[in-house]
Amino acid sequence: MKEKIDDYKGFDLTVYRENLKKLRLKMNKTQKEMSEMINMSEEAWGKNERGECVPSTEFLLKLNVSTGVDIGTLFFRGKGSRERIIEMLNDMSDTDRSILLLEITKLLGVEESIELIGKLK
Repeated sequence: MKEKIDDYKGFDLTVYRENLKKLRLKMNKTQKEMSEMINMSEEAWGKNERGECVPSTEFLLKLNVSTGVDIGTLFFRGKGSRERIIEMLNDMSDTDRSILLLEITKLLGVEESIELIGKLK
């Protein structure tokens, strides 16, 4: 088994793993069913749930689109997750923020990306 990744750029991935598993159990689904739902491999789901990788933008966006889960709630305990994510985005370097926004645009297309980015403000 690979070593768990507990922290990535200020995100507590321990909380992410716990919340990802809670989401799956709340939906009464297996890892295979969840992976099929978000159109990703079962291996990708398992690695995310076990903390063997950093969640990709593609994984998180597909999860959001397929389940409607607020991605921010996966990374934080308690209220105010959106505010914390916005703070973290604001604290990112211009380069990191630009790369993230380009990845979102590649996955969603320009029009949907503009709408999503507008919601962050």
